[in-house]
Amino acid sequence: MKKMPEKIIAVFMAKMAPYWEVLFAVLMALIGGALAFLNDVQTGDRKWDLRAFLLDVFTSAFFGYVTFMVFVELFSWSPSMSAAACAVVGHLGAKNVKKLLTGFITRKLQ
Repeated sequence: MKKMPEKIIAVFMAKMAPYWEVLFAVLMALIGGALAFLNDVQTGDRKWDLRAFLLDVFTSAFFGYVTFMVFVELFSWSPSMSAAACAVVGHLGAKNVKKLLTGFITRKLQ
């Protein structure tokens, strides 16, 4: 018997439901990264390049996921507050996050 498409969609949604908070946080970071890149293009700091845009967006999504896990698991923040932090981290971008983490780690080691 052939599965109906709506059943496949319903099963997929049911399996993804426990992870909606993480997915929302990653989406917020992705949007933050996209907005930061587009803002840089509009101000003339960068030129439009699809590959650079996708790299920035997916890097922001990755940092958003890591940020969400750190804030929820380590700091016991609420998922909504962690998602907001993910959006901020996504908007900061990889270069600024690297600078912040390097400074933080350096201070902790001293």
